[in-house]
Amino acid sequence: GGVRSDLTVARLGERRFQVGANGNLDLDVLRRAAGPDVHVTDITGGTCCIGLWGPAARTVLGALTGADVSHAGFGYFTARQIHVGEVPVTAMRLSYVGELGWELYASAELGLRLWDTLWEAGQPHGLIAAGRSAFNSLRLEKGKILCVVGESGSGKSMTASAAMRLLPEGSYHVHHGRV
Repeated sequence: GGVRSDLTVARLGERRFQVGANGNLDLDVLRRAAGPDVHVTDITGGTCCIGLWGPAARTVLGALTGADVSHAGFGYFTARQIHVGEVPVTAMRLSYVGELGWELYASAELGLRLWDTLWEAGQPHGLIAAGRSAFNSLRLEKGKILCVVGESGSGKSMTASAAMRLLPEGSYHVHHGRV
């Protein structure tokens, strides 16, 4: 076996979901698997996502929203539709970098406003902008190896068992998901 993909699925309503897919291959699998009463829409071009992670993430986000972002009010691997400042977002409390945080999804036309709102609020807390390479390095540092192997566009992949041999014994958790 190996790692085919790494998807995130958030339930936004009774019959409405947002799936974080990694590219056209995932989209094709979803479309082929969908039943006649299921509609799969690619919203990639109209969506932006900003990750807010780190020890001050809750403080920064909490100052910008009326939503309860405490651990009890917004548990790990949950999603909510909230406002960050004036920007409506789908906030997903998850982090593949091993730190407290959220992925914040907004419409593309509000992406810059979301960025500016977070940037301004985060400056007193030492917020920095970091790109994809930092994201991958942090994931590896925290032992999140399965999220890195076989990444779209890398041209490289390995089986999960081969990837785990790169980590010290006991420094990782194996999760067997279901489809």
